[in-house]
Amino acid sequence: MKKVAKKKAKKVVKKAVKKVKKIAKVVKVKKEKAIAVVTHWYDHINVAVLKLSGTLSVGDKIKVKRGEEEFEEVIKSMQFDHEAIKTSKKGKDIAIQLKKKTKEGAEIFIVK
Repeated sequence: MKKVAKKKAKKVVKKAVKKVKKIAKVVKVKKEKAIAVVTHWYDHINVAVLKLSGTLSVGDKIKVKRGEEEFEEVIKSMQFDHEAIKTSKKGKDIAIQLKKKTKEGAEIFIVK
């Protein structure tokens, strides 16, 4: 009787593990990496000046966080010294245009 109960328990556990693995594949966790801080915000043109702590490129998906407020956006353009650039490296101050408003001190994360 005990052997039969153990076999049934093992089958139930295997089925449960398979279901959990399927669910884990469906739920993808987004990885975030801090990439910059907003040092200045131009409200009338929705442009943020960022101090980079990593590499950032046009087409990257970013998350902007400040306190409880956060939003995601894809970088469509960026500038360095009023000239369009496609990528920028750590240590530079660049400008990007955003659709939503933010403020100085907001953190920028790259979403993968």
